[in-house]
Amino acid sequence: MKSLSLKIIALAVASALFVGTAAAIVSVFSMVQTTETNLSLLENSLRAAYDARIKDGVTIAHTMLTALAKERDSGKLPDGEARRLGANLLRGLNYGKDGYFFADTYEGVNVVLLGGAAEGKPRWDFQDTQGKYVIREMNAEGRKPGGGFLNYYFPRKGETKAAPKRAYALAFEPFGWILGTGNYIDDIDQAVAQYRATALKKLSEDIALLLGILVLGTVLTALVGASLGRLIGRPVAEMSRALQQLAEGDADLTARLPIRTKDEVGQLAQAFNAFASNL
Repeated sequence: MKSLSLKIIALAVASALFVGTAAAIVSVFSMVQTTETNLSLLENSLRAAYDARIKDGVTIAHTMLTALAKERDSGKLPDGEARRLGANLLRGLNYGKDGYFFADTYEGVNVVLLGGAAEGKPRWDFQDTQGKYVIREMNAEGRKPGGGFLNYYFPRKGETKAAPKRAYALAFEPFGWILGTGNYIDDIDQAVAQYRATALKKLSEDIALLLGILVLGTVLTALVGASLGRLIGRPVAEMSRALQQLAEGDADLTARLPIRTKDEVGQLAQAFNAFASNL
C-alpha cells in the first residue's frame, strides 16, 4: 500500500502546484500591469504639471505686457517706451531653479534673452542639434490660437551635449512678439526612471514573496498529503496483508483488524472482521 500513499501525496502536491502556479501567474501578470499603469500615470502627471507651469508663466507675462499695451494705446506711454519697459520686465521674470522668459519678433529678431548678445539679432535660421528650425517653429506655434508647445534639443549653459527641452510660445499681437519659456525635461525622465527602478524592485520583492508562499504551500500540502496517505494507506495495507495470509491458508482467524474510522475504510475493516469471524 506504499504506492497508494505516494499516489495520494502526488495528487495533493500536483493539485497544489497547479492551483498555486495558476494563481501566481495571474497575480504576477496583474502586478506587472498595475505597476506599468501606475508608472504611465505618474509620467503623464509629471509632464502635464510641467506643461501647465510653463504655460501659466507665459500667460502671466502676456497679461503683464497687455497692461503696458493699454497704457500705450491710451497715449500715456510712447510705443518705444512701452516696448522697452516690457522687455525689461520680461528679463526680470524667472521661476524655479533656472526658468526664464524670452521674446522674438514675428520676423525672428530676438528681443529678450537674458540680456545676452543674442538680443537685437536675427534668429530665424537658428537650428538645434537635430536640425530643427526652432525660432520658425516657435513662431508658428505661438501664433496658433492659445499658443503651442515645442520640443527641441539644446546644450545646458556651460555644456556641449544637447539635452531635450520643451517650450511654450504665445503671440503678443500688440507688440508683434512671440513670448516663450521652457526648460530641460530630462529631469522628468530621470524622475520617472527612478520611480520605475523603485517600483520594479518592489515588484521583484512581491514576486519573490509570492513564490515563497507557493513553495511553502506546496510543502504544507505535501505534509498533509503524507498524513492523509498514511491515514488511508495503513488500514488498507493491514487488510491487504490479512487477505494475503487468508489466501495462503496462514491466517489467524482469531485476530481482528483495528477499526480506526467510520468511513468506507473503517466499514471495509469491519466487514473483514465479520468475514473472519464467520469463517
